[in-house]
Parts: sequence; C-alpha cells; structure tokens
Amino acid sequence: DNGDWRSTFGTMAMLNQPPQDIESWIDFFSKAELPVLKKTLRQLEEARARIDHISGRDIATIVLQDPLMSIRVLAYIQPFRGRSLQNDITTIAGAVMMSGIVPFFRRFTELPTIEEKLKGQDPHALLGVLQIIRRAQRAADYAQEWAIWRHDMNMEEIRIAALLHDLAETLVWCFAPKLGLAIHGQQV
Repeated sequence: DNGDWRSTFGTMAMLNQPPQDIESWIDFFSKAELPVLKKTLRQLEEARARIDHISGRDIATIVLQDPLMSIRVLAYIQPFRGRSLQNDITTIAGAVMMSGIVPFFRRFTELPTIEEKLKGQDPHALLGVLQIIRRAQRAADYAQEWAIWRHDMNMEEIRIAALLHDLAETLVWCFAPKLGLAIHGQQV
C-alpha cells in the first residue's frame, strides 16, 4: 500500500519509507517542487538586480553549479519542444535564451532551498546532500575540462550529464533524509 507516503505528500513532503515501485517514485518527484542551493538562489537574486547587464551565458554559469536548479530549468523548457523547434534544447544557455531573460527571472523567483527543506532534520542529512552535490560539481568540472581538451562541440551537454549523474541520490537526501542516512550507514 502506497498510502503511507502519498498521504503526507506536499511540495516540501518528506518520505519516511520508500515508495513501492519506480512508478510511485516518478509520481512523487513529478509533483514535488525541487529545492535549490541557497547559494544559487542568492546568485540569481544578485543577477536579477543587474538584469540590464546580464546575459544568458551568465545565468547558465550560475545554474550549472546546481544539479537541482539545472533539472528545474531543463524541465521548464520541455513544453517548448516541438512547437517550432527543429532541435531539442539541451543546454541551460539555450533554455534561458529560448525563454528570455526577463521571463526566466519571473519563472524562477522565491525558490525553496535545500537548506530550508532539511531544517529540523538530522544535520548529517544536509551534510550528505552537500557532499553529493560537491561531488557532482567536481565531476562536471572535470567533464567540461575533458570536453575542452577534446574540442567537443557539445561541451555544456557533457557538463550537464556529469552534473546530473547523481541526481537520484541527491533527491533521496532531499526528500527522504532518513532513508539517505540509513543507506549511508550501510555503506560505511
């Protein structure tokens, strides 16, 4: 019975036990509002204050440090697929340019943060998610450097792939911190 986790569902809900199957996980995360790093929110607010002097590339640089913000932006742009586009939008810079800078800032205001979401939880949960995100950031930095070295034309796509590689683990730490701690305890 999935009633245990569905009854507590909300945009900031926490899972205390895992859903029964992959479809239930997908259902949960498709309705959840993904939090972003507090640092990302602060940097976006600073960028918004300089809106007349900010570019899509500047915004992409901020977003590409945060896996959850990156996935939020990519999910936001998906409805634009197929309308009049010949190719999918697979980069953050492309997504920002497609939406426009002002609409981008209008869409991404007052975002929940990971730090707020995990307030009141075991402090090791915040540490766990921050460690996973830092690992993803390092992997993305390495992937980007290798893409530059290889003269790859899809450098940002490669960075995004590395940044999102540990997305499932990040989501567990954010939405099921007790499960994240239990899994971590079994790994040590």
